[in-house]
Amino acid sequence: MRRLRNGASPDLASGRPRFLSSLLSLSLQFKKGKANSGRPLQAEWQKRIRDLESLLRAEQARCRTQFAELIALRAEISRVKELQSDLAVERESGRLIIQWLQEAEQHLADLYRRFVAPAAEHNR
Repeated sequence: MRRLRNGASPDLASGRPRFLSSLLSLSLQFKKGKANSGRPLQAEWQKRIRDLESLLRAEQARCRTQFAELIALRAEISRVKELQSDLAVERESGRLIIQWLQEAEQHLADLYRRFVAPAAEHNR
C-alpha cells in the first residue's frame, strides 16, 4: 500500500481511517450478496471483525507513536524559544559592550589629546 510522507495511508490522510473504509466496503459487499462465496456468513463476519480489530490496534499504535513524536517536537520548540531568548540577550549584551568600548576609546583619545599631546609638544 502506498504511504504518504508522514506514514499515513491515503485513506487516513483524507480523513477516513482505513478500517472504516474496509468496514464500509464489506457492508456494501454483503448488501450486494458478493461476500458470501460458500463460507458461512458468521465466519466471514468474525474474520472481518478480527481484521478490523487488528487494523484498529495498528492505528492506535501509530497514534501513540505520533503523540510521543508530538511531545518531543513541542519540547524542541520550547528549547528553540529559550535559545532565541538567550540569543536576544547575548546580542543586546554585545551591543552594550561595543558601545562601552567605543565610549572608552573616545574617552582615552580625549585624555591623550588633553594630557599627552601637550606634554609631548612642551618637551620639544
